[in-house]
Amino acid sequence: MLVEWSEFLSLNDTNTDDVPEDAGVYLLWHKLHRDSWRLFYVGNTTNLRTTLKRHISSSEPDPKIKRKAFNCILGFEYLVHRVTSDREGIVKFLTLNCQPEHACETTRPGVPPLEINIP
Repeated sequence: MLVEWSEFLSLNDTNTDDVPEDAGVYLLWHKLHRDSWRLFYVGNTTNLRTTLKRHISSSEPDPKIKRKAFNCILGFEYLVHRVTSDREGIVKFLTLNCQPEHACETTRPGVPPLEINIP
């Protein structure tokens, strides 16, 4: 499946203001030395803007994301997709193929990976 990814942006309040309040899948990256980036999280949400803003707030419940958000320079990109089962398959595919440090745990067992273009 060919999907349209957003541009890569720094994760901050200003950049998340323009993120749609739609369902989708997103990637969180943290900056390494020499301007390289490492994928550390693949997420699935019913509201991209709210979720991304929560990740950079003190109310973030996931300790791994909270630690990165307050100790690293972060970037993100996302795709809008409303079908829940497709989003779960996309997350599974990205997790298997991109090997992030951390991935959301909302994918039900038995959901097959859904192949997409990787940004």
